Amino acid sequence: MQRQVNTQNGIITYTLTFKKVKNINLRISSEGTVSVSAPKRIPVKVIDDFVISKSVWIINCLNKYSKKADKSYEITGGNKIDLLGHTYTVNTINAKNKDVYISDDIIFIRVKDINDQKEIKRVFERFYSSMCERVFKEVIEDICKDFSEYDITPNKICARFMKTRFGSCIPSKRKITLNKHLLKARYELIRYVASHELAHLIVPNHSAEFYSVLSVFEPNYKLLKKELNDLNLF
Repeated sequence: MQRQVNTQNGIITYTLTFKKVKNINLRISSEGTVSVSAPKRIPVKVIDDFVISKSVWIINCLNKYSKKADKSYEITGGNKIDLLGHTYTVNTINAKNKDVYISDDIIFIRVKDINDQKEIKRVFERFYSSMCERVFKEVIEDICKDFSEYDITPNKICARFMKTRFGSCIPSKRKITLNKHLLKARYELIRYVASHELAHLIVPNHSAEFYSVLSVFEPNYKLLKKELNDLNLF
């Protein structure tokens, strides 16, 4: 069964399986999934408390795997790249100045040597990361402006590649993290994820109260969630 616990380090989702084991066992896969196995005699509340007690270690592991996912991102000339719901073709150009710009349906990557795949990757990733930070910041600012009567302004906005989550929120630090893969999706889907995470600044769990708040920020969240899941961004 799927479980969620709210900790000082953020919300942790894990899969709980009851087995013929003597103790509670916790595992984190390289894909970033958290699994717990436990004897049937142990109450779920005790298992939740166990996961909470390991929250610092769990978050550190998830962050480590997220950084590995970040490094695995690849880009080469001729590839098709999705940005904000639109598909572009990558074109590499020999040039003195290294930068990236978009014209019509083409992403131009200028590097000193178009045969240097590592340099192409570095230049594009710098552009991609910068665009993530700018777009995510604008989306969150728009939501905060539209719902200024709510106390949802975060202290920190982060962007990184994640393998299993579209976003995360640490309410105690008022920190919002959005998955860099979201930049491939259209604006409305990014806004839905940002709304979801901002709602956790008001309700730090997934109770009925949380979804009531989310429906204020994004009335069509169920349809947007399905559309986002169907994209298979990661």
